[in-house]
Amino acid sequence: MSDYPRTLLEIQKLFPDEAACAIHSRSIRRFCVNRIGMDSYSNSILNPVVLSFDAGTYTLQPIGVADGGAYNAYSLHDAWPNTWVWWYMLSSTELGEVAVSADPPTPPGGGYYATEMDAFAAATSYTFTLTHADNVNFWIHDGPNGWEYCPDNVGGVSLSFDNNPAPVPEPATVLLFGAGIAGLVDSRLRRKK
Repeated sequence: MSDYPRTLLEIQKLFPDEAACAIHSRSIRRFCVNRIGMDSYSNSILNPVVLSFDAGTYTLQPIGVADGGAYNAYSLHDAWPNTWVWWYMLSSTELGEVAVSADPPTPPGGGYYATEMDAFAAATSYTFTLTHADNVNFWIHDGPNGWEYCPDNVGGVSLSFDNNPAPVPEPATVLLFGAGIAGLVDSRLRRKK
């Protein structure tokens, strides 16, 4: 039996305040979704956080612990000093694989950020558009195949996004709108003659 809730009622019991609900690994939900938490230890490519998105444009914003996120950043080496990073991967059938990292990805001179908060301060937002509903996978990539080095990680990445994305016009709607404009232009030209 799964530990993950399967119905909206179960979700509402677990997360009575929808604005504060967190997304757990292996959950696929169209409701109660505005925060994503990726644990750098367990959410590798083998166990991504999977969310179902409707067609639209979404902006993923970094969110730290102070603002209700589960994480600020993560350390690649058991929280050793000066080993903090902030980056993650996302993929879908429409988007392919995308790496999103802090800016700059590593501090000047290379390497890691000195503290968790230094890494979070460099975190960046990312915007993507889906033309149709699709599942999007989120994970931490660490190792040659994306998972081998995750067991010594500490922390993670937290994101927030808008539940009401900007709609993407359907091709038929754009075509109909264009035909209407062409008809108006044509009637205007006929009146002038």
